[in-house]
Amino acid sequence: GPNSNLTTITDIYALTHDRLLVIHPETLEWIPSLASHWIIEKNEDHQVFWFRIDERARFSDGTKVTADDILASFEHIMDPDIKDPASTKLFNDMYETPVVHDERTISVKTKKVNWRLMMYFSASLVIYPAEQIRIPGDVYLDEFNWKMIPGAGPYVLRDDSIQQEISVTLYRNEGWWGWGTRGARGLFNFDEIQLVVVRDRELAFEKFKAGELDYYKVLRAQRWAEETGFEAVRNGWIRKQKIYNEQPQSFSGYMMNMRQWPFDDKNVRLAFCYGVDRKTLFDKLFFNQYEYIDSYYPGGRWGNPDNRKIRYNPRRAERFLDRAGYTQRNEDGIRVHEKTGKPLQFTIEYGFPSSTRIHQVIAEGLLKIGIRMKLKRIDYNTLMKKISERQFTVHMQSWRG
Repeated sequence: GPNSNLTTITDIYALTHDRLLVIHPETLEWIPSLASHWIIEKNEDHQVFWFRIDERARFSDGTKVTADDILASFEHIMDPDIKDPASTKLFNDMYETPVVHDERTISVKTKKVNWRLMMYFSASLVIYPAEQIRIPGDVYLDEFNWKMIPGAGPYVLRDDSIQQEISVTLYRNEGWWGWGTRGARGLFNFDEIQLVVVRDRELAFEKFKAGELDYYKVLRAQRWAEETGFEAVRNGWIRKQKIYNEQPQSFSGYMMNMRQWPFDDKNVRLAFCYGVDRKTLFDKLFFNQYEYIDSYYPGGRWGNPDNRKIRYNPRRAERFLDRAGYTQRNEDGIRVHEKTGKPLQFTIEYGFPSSTRIHQVIAEGLLKIGIRMKLKRIDYNTLMKKISERQFTVHMQSWRG
């Protein structure tokens, strides 16, 4: 539904709704989940994916998972009335309607050839019982805004465990069909997982220090370096741990809306990239805990070590601005277009106050080359809505590995 592209919702569904397949976090190979078998047919202009549903697979209400459930789940995401245009467009652009061959076998034909398409369909499509999900999209949004359709995962979210604006509690599904499978070994050990709503990161950290939260993910290097030596850590009651593995890592940075001025010009985009002073961020704000990322898949076999290494280079940035026609500066030092006289200034909107210091450093560096990036903090939910509707100029975002 609308505004559902949140990390927390993704985490909840990962525990409550098994997908057809799982991607191994290190080898990136396919792992069976709801589907016990699969085939990838490769053709010149399309692909066909076949899936055989595990005969043991059950939803949390005890009903069997069938191929028709997969079809109904696909039909659901294709319904424009669920108001999730990004997902609807993705599946509409990439896939034909799946074909059910028997109770446990289904295939889907793609409209083009792309390695991501197997991943989107098998590891991203949320699977619901057909009997409950075959309803109009507007009815779904009305009936299931504050309750969840059963899934086939190791945890369940009960209707009475949702306290609006306070918390949600997941309960271990003792009847989960996947207990005993190889992929479940050593996992899903907690009887209950409670997610508490805390809208301010600073308040969440204080609650963690006070013992009101059991887990806290440190997102700021300054906090990691300077604020995690309190008594509970020193006494060993809280474990401070940095974990390294070979899983493809997440990355963050600025994304530019190429549909709008000024980033509809490639030269402006390149100027912006060369004008972003990441080294100063690393030195002054990030305590050198961060690293440069030069590929979408850093540290993995899909990473491209030959990608162009873009580093802060104001002279090169200014050359790209000249190419874009921003050859002069006004009385405020802002570049203006030689034909239109329009100054090169725009606004970045963001949701968290902790981001202000980052944007300020970047804005100061951009100002030196004649780009003014104004800062505006707005409500996070409003921001996410604007991003999904592409009503932004530039936005800082993180992506999971």
